[in-house]
Amino acid sequence: MVYELRVQGVDEAARNIANAGAFAVAAQLELAHDFGARMQAAVRGRATGRPGPNVITGQYLASILYLVQATAGGYEAVVYSDAPQSMRLELGFYGTDSLGRTYNNAPLPHFGPAYQEQYPYYVAAQAALAAQVAAVGNGGAGGGGGRRGRLGGLFGRLR
Repeated sequence: MVYELRVQGVDEAARNIANAGAFAVAAQLELAHDFGARMQAAVRGRATGRPGPNVITGQYLASILYLVQATAGGYEAVVYSDAPQSMRLELGFYGTDSLGRTYNNAPLPHFGPAYQEQYPYYVAAQAALAAQVAAVGNGGAGGGGGRRGRLGGLFGRLR
């Protein structure tokens, strides 16, 4: 007696898996850029007057930037300020600094509240991305191409 096992569609399945992987990488990069830009705008918005810091020259707002970098698991957006007063504004500062100046500055948080506000959008976008990757892995279409193509500007639709 001979048993024969035929697996049909292996080539198509392999192509679908490869397409899903490529789609996931590109879409994750797009999501990181979208989230970084959204977080940057939210932090800048919260750093414009009370309860955040007052705007005098605009230099501090200009120092709030984001970058996207590759990680072992994909991509991440980092929103930051390289301004020397950034941590003191966010967390407050009480005491004497290294130059002998005494401060009594209450915290004016803008990074933390912006993150808490934007995080639900990011979670929803990750779930939508996972669904799209699964669809591509099953032979479905993966959306358009280019910036805002694959996720269709997902953050704009989640407001």
